[in-house]
Amino acid sequence: MIATAIVISLIPYVGFMIGHYIFSLSTCDAYVLISIYLAILLITFGLCFGSFALMQQQTCKKVKNYKQIASNSGIATAIQAIGMPLVAFMPFIRSFVGSILPNYISYTTKESISYGYFAFWFSLFGTAIGGTFSAVC
Repeated sequence: MIATAIVISLIPYVGFMIGHYIFSLSTCDAYVLISIYLAILLITFGLCFGSFALMQQQTCKKVKNYKQIASNSGIATAIQAIGMPLVAFMPFIRSFVGSILPNYISYTTKESISYGYFAFWFSLFGTAIGGTFSAVC
């Protein structure tokens, strides 16, 4: 579950760096934010589905219910889908993460670390809830 959260928390950093250095877009550009948002949702669902199927296979000796795993992955994805727009549209939520970073770090890096911090905790929370339900045989 932590590996899933770590991978998801790296998506904003990679997205902001690609948008900034390759396409010369700002961190507030809608294309960058929407593409990062969609990437987080798709990768959250895929990684959670795989990890929940692995978890059920380990506890039950086989995967018994794919609909249950898909709905549990939907829970984790829904938590990301609700949480990340709150972070994007309310800058005071992510400002405390950027304020503890040193001043020599660029603004783009601070923004990506702030988004990644919340993506990590949202995904960890979602995978913990979904993983609890997936372990039930």
